[in-house]
Amino acid sequence: MKNTLKKLFKGEFSLAKSYWFFGNIIPLILFLLILGVLFGFSNHPLEKLKAINFVPETTLSLILTLILSVITLIYIVISTIGVWRSASKHTGSSFWAWAAKITIIIAFASYLNDIRRFLFPS
Repeated sequence: MKNTLKKLFKGEFSLAKSYWFFGNIIPLILFLLILGVLFGFSNHPLEKLKAINFVPETTLSLILTLILSVITLIYIVISTIGVWRSASKHTGSSFWAWAAKITIIIAFASYLNDIRRFLFPS
């Protein structure tokens, strides 16, 4: 696991594997785990989902959600840097390298906008 993360961070995997597997599939699985914890500890998970209420109901679900969120955040930073570096090393079509970098920039801008909206609600 440690060696895989190190290789990912250095951009040593192919662009396709870095982007799709490490940059999209693994974060999706981590996100689904967080949702599983939030809804798994809920007395009424369908009502929470309908109301888009993702607030932990128990102390245990809060702790697990925070731990998984920190792990996910750290992983996303590592994978994003890895995808960028993999795109820089990509020897195939430059279109895919640029497309990967542009999606990273767009995602980063979206994260900044979400943080701004959270800190300064309208």
